Amino acid sequence: LLCRNEKRYPRLPVTTNAIAQIDHQSDSLPTTMSKKQPQSERIRLDVPTELSETEYSEQLEQIRNDFTKEELCLELLDAARHDDVDVVRGILSIHPNILYYRNDDGNTALHMAAANGHANVVNLLLYVEQQQKQSTPSTEHQSSLVTIPNKAGNTPLHWAARNGQTDVVQRLVVLPDVDVLVKNEAGRSILTEGFSCDKHEMVQLLLEHESASEDKLCAINTTNNNNSTTSVVHKFQFGSNKIQRSIRELAMAETSILGQDDPSNDTTGYAI
Repeated sequence: LLCRNEKRYPRLPVTTNAIAQIDHQSDSLPTTMSKKQPQSERIRLDVPTELSETEYSEQLEQIRNDFTKEELCLELLDAARHDDVDVVRGILSIHPNILYYRNDDGNTALHMAAANGHANVVNLLLYVEQQQKQSTPSTEHQSSLVTIPNKAGNTPLHWAARNGQTDVVQRLVVLPDVDVLVKNEAGRSILTEGFSCDKHEMVQLLLEHESASEDKLCAINTTNNNNSTTSVVHKFQFGSNKIQRSIRELAMAETSILGQDDPSNDTTGYAI
């Protein structure tokens, strides 16, 4: 596909005529762009474009004619990972139904963009999702992109929080159905991953989310919809008698978060 950096982002091998096998029904949005449409009629979203009108039209023609749908699914994830907004825009303009594609590890394009802090791609993906939901019956909606876990149980927010992508996290936490206490397969919540990035603004952003209520943070024995505890608890065994002790994460005394001076007064989980 047409990309700004050929060395970083090599083109896929061309497969001719394979696109004819694709079912084109429901493969376009009301706001998609054909090669004859002016730039103002592209997917309407305030994200930058690096391609000229001619280059973008050529890219759309190549997407239509030179790639299988399976190749385009992989290309979408690579483009999201490398912040190639025009490639993401072009693929989804023609095939918006691959928005929810997941690779062998269960990752979506939003996983890739969120982990790497590509806010423009994140906004574009969320916009396409919004358009799809507005044009289809609510009973046909899939899970929201932001809540889809990969095979390790990580949602896009897990990765964004872990990597300290504050701008992306700020964009995602306002979406419906977000729960910053949902855990991955390793038992780490989005909030816990936020602690790991060592950014106070990230921790504060997640702690201020409505799902991180103090009642939930304190509820060691309370379970959520995934039947897992909603606070971070570590279990240890000591001595030959294997005496078990449970230790819950508490906030550091020196932190300014919530203005607590004594860690025993705070249950944010900022540090043990």
